[in-house]
Amino acid sequence: MKDKILEIVKTVRDRETFPTWALMMKLGEEVGELNESLLAEFGYLKHKDKEFESPFGEAADVILVVLNVLTTQYKDELTAEEIVAELEKQIHKKFEKYLKRLECDVNNTKYT
Repeated sequence: MKDKILEIVKTVRDRETFPTWALMMKLGEEVGELNESLLAEFGYLKHKDKEFESPFGEAADVILVVLNVLTTQYKDELTAEEIVAELEKQIHKKFEKYLKRLECDVNNTKYT
């Protein structure tokens, strides 16, 4: 997966023409589509007469736009490898924090 992310970042560095602010607007749109897809899957959008992409497809769109945002924002400061390394470092850090919160939920203790 890390190799695929690096490939995406390298491709975006060479081809993306949208500025970061426009990509952030696109990210909001994609998150909305993910929300809509989940609502449809749970049966809350019966009044809408359209087919929705799966939540997995919409989540992939969100992840791709996030990669575009980071790459566009830092393409003059960081190499593609540095962007991926920093993202990986932060994912590990945030996951450890998330695990602590989950343990508190399971043990019914307060998270600090």
